[in-house]
Amino acid sequence: MIGTNVTIAATALVIQAPAAPERSTLLQLSLAAPTADAAEYQKAMAEETAKITSCAEGLKLIDRLKARGLHGSFSVTVKSNVALAALPAPLRDALTMRPIGRATPVFGGGQVFRVLIRCEPTFIVPLPAPLPQQRPAPI
Repeated sequence: MIGTNVTIAATALVIQAPAAPERSTLLQLSLAAPTADAAEYQKAMAEETAKITSCAEGLKLIDRLKARGLHGSFSVTVKSNVALAALPAPLRDALTMRPIGRATPVFGGGQVFRVLIRCEPTFIVPLPAPLPQQRPAPI
């Protein structure tokens, strides 16, 4: 009987303890489009990001957009150990309602369109490309 009471008390404490905030690695993909073609770029980004199933696949988005003839300014940002609770509610909800590896709907305004992806725990942040070595100019 005493063992049962201890188990019940321990369970109650676990239930009452505040949950640790969920932390994740997030990948943000951004596309700056020319003013004249912003709607076309937004549509293309929405179609291509809907196909993403992992953060590694998300990194290949630029190739797919270039294949469609879109040459906007593309950037990738990876942040690790992000507290999801610290994000604005619409973004937090969009991330947590999707499986890991799936992109949020396109957000942003004007000519910059973005998506966020909650990465898999096994996702490894890619190293930056090495800078090309410069040869000394002949004298």
